[in-house]
Amino acid sequence: MRPIFGTLQGMRSSAFNCEVYVVNAQTRLHYDLIPKSALIGNLGLEERSEVRLIYCEGNKADACNLNRYVEKVYTAWERAATGYPTSAKLAIPAVELIRIGTYYCAQKRILVEDIDILSRWLDTPVVDPRELVL
Repeated sequence: MRPIFGTLQGMRSSAFNCEVYVVNAQTRLHYDLIPKSALIGNLGLEERSEVRLIYCEGNKADACNLNRYVEKVYTAWERAATGYPTSAKLAIPAVELIRIGTYYCAQKRILVEDIDILSRWLDTPVVDPRELVL
């Protein structure tokens, strides 16, 4: 991982959508992150970049309002949108990430494009639809 400098450009707005990722199981980072963590980023700003700036939420403190996957995604999105100072921001090589969908902020929902990969990431045979909408 590379050190982080600055914030995502154009993200200090509550009106952006973002991409939702999981980490490739073949990478070391897969074992370094808290299982079932939410990873968001990109926003079309880094499409050609070899590194993605990712905001994470793994609920390390076991907060009662971060049990569902969408709650974690929302929290990571909120940090990115407000430029909130956080240590839960990583520069991750694009090859270590798998894009699984998009978080739509206005609807507070995740549109999942690869439910099988998300299911493995969440360690569940079936993803409950309530995990995807606030």
